[in-house]
Amino acid sequence: MKFTLHLYRRILTTLGIGFCVLTINSACSSPPKFVKVPQLTPAPAAASGNALVIFLRPSGYPALGPSPLFDVTDETRVLAVPDPHTKTGILLPAGIHRFMVIMENVDFIDADLLPGKTYYILISPRVGFSLPHFRLIAFKRHPSEPAYAVGGSQLKTWLDACTPIGNAPGFDAFWGPKQMKKLNERKDEGLAKWAKAEASVKQVHYLAPEDGE
Repeated sequence: MKFTLHLYRRILTTLGIGFCVLTINSACSSPPKFVKVPQLTPAPAAASGNALVIFLRPSGYPALGPSPLFDVTDETRVLAVPDPHTKTGILLPAGIHRFMVIMENVDFIDADLLPGKTYYILISPRVGFSLPHFRLIAFKRHPSEPAYAVGGSQLKTWLDACTPIGNAPGFDAFWGPKQMKKLNERKDEGLAKWAKAEASVKQVHYLAPEDGE
């Protein structure tokens, strides 16, 4: 499973980011591949005292529309760029976190994580003007819609349908200072709108401590 150079150019252009990758032998190179990883389990979280957050993207739309994920709690940090039909598990320190997905739009989700627990976040795509919009939805103990229930049959179906992936070595180096500067500009624009969102909207975008399992 990998991205082509053309596709990464498209991602960064859409984000308003110039495409430049520093390498030893050339001005540009293909970004690192994604690799399949063993089936995700809550065990690493319990062993380390961290929380495990699983991002899943069961939808096949769009076929070539990756969804860049970031932790923007303090500094902006890239987590993964899931493809359709994939899932990725991220070990994080317990406590308050804010996650961001970005493409044609910017969306956020807040989380209060307990150590040793596993949490789930859905990456839900929809049609955009030229590229997809992505929405982050929390799986909760008491969701407004049954499909987003922790321990529910829909979550199990989606998890079974997704291939677990991880980032290959060198992935972080692909996002240089110039790219991160532009990402932070878009993040700040998105946060200004996020601050005005209604409480009912933010509730869908919130993982409470008790939402872990």
